[in-house]
Amino acid sequence: MTLPASHPLRQSLNDEVHARAAEALHSPCRLSYLACLADDAGREASRRAVQSLAATRSAPPPTGDANHLAADFGAFRLIWERHTEFWRITVLAPMAGITSPAMTAAVTNAGGLGTYPLAAGLADA
Repeated sequence: MTLPASHPLRQSLNDEVHARAAEALHSPCRLSYLACLADDAGREASRRAVQSLAATRSAPPPTGDANHLAADFGAFRLIWERHTEFWRITVLAPMAGITSPAMTAAVTNAGGLGTYPLAAGLADA
């Protein structure tokens, strides 16, 4: 079988998405994952929202022009990544008998992410 020609940007795109090791999960846990296509302003807004949330939780914020943060925020662990065309956030928490939408709402209601328009909609879930 003959494979199609590789796109010139295939390797750089693959390298960007796979630049970091996957986060270890400790069972049982809840996981919420959100990925959003965004322009430069949207990706920067996501960084500022995570910085704001970190300030409310005494957690380390993403610094300067960082494109990644993985940190403990007390009741949950947050992983934020900013890529060329999108940003993504993963929230991990021990299983506490609440539903995933409730956990997501609790995180967004805690502060910083609630300032991002899409996250504000999640708080109503």
